[in-house]
Amino acid sequence: MAPELLKQGLVIEGTQFPPGLTSPVSQKSLFLAGAGVRSIQINPQVTITVTVLGFYFEDGILKHLSGKWSGKSGSELEKEDDFFTDIINAPSEKIFSVTMLKPLPGTEFSKKVMENTKQVLAESNSLGEDEEKAIEEFSKLFEDQALKPGMGPFYVSSSSGLGVGFTDPDEPSNLKISSSIGNVKFANALLSTMIGKNPVSPASKACIAQRLSALL
Repeated sequence: MAPELLKQGLVIEGTQFPPGLTSPVSQKSLFLAGAGVRSIQINPQVTITVTVLGFYFEDGILKHLSGKWSGKSGSELEKEDDFFTDIINAPSEKIFSVTMLKPLPGTEFSKKVMENTKQVLAESNSLGEDEEKAIEEFSKLFEDQALKPGMGPFYVSSSSGLGVGFTDPDEPSNLKISSSIGNVKFANALLSTMIGKNPVSPASKACIAQRLSALL
């Protein structure tokens, strides 16, 4: 079943995630590890889904994870914060993307992302001058962006830091990096906001756990 899983894409809220992507940084092929929605609760009766997140990992991450996590079920992995910490810190390339379902000014989007990322850095005692600079660089990338449904930012995390670009709704698999932020701690903290201890997308964590459990 595991080899077949690598051939399977996902469709979530009308957003298609192909089974693989080519990294615009290294030209390596990355496999679809999972995807999920991000929802915001307006009040106890109303929850709206605002974005869909997708995650692609380099094959080498499976070897990195297998010794400790092989044989565990998806439901078991989903509850293990250390499992996702190992993913985030794994020395392999990762692509994670955000697709908008609702329109949002880039500045409003980046403000919330920066708040969450800064909190992760502070909680891990990793918020230094270089990380503050990285947050400022990140903010500037969104100043002139109007994020429309079907588009959004994508990130390539590697040993050199974070590559950032914006998807084209007409060519969602044609990824082009528009800027780079050379700070690995910032890159890892950004990914942690999505699938770490207090994630913005629990659905993504569940999906990643289920898919990786079948591959490990």
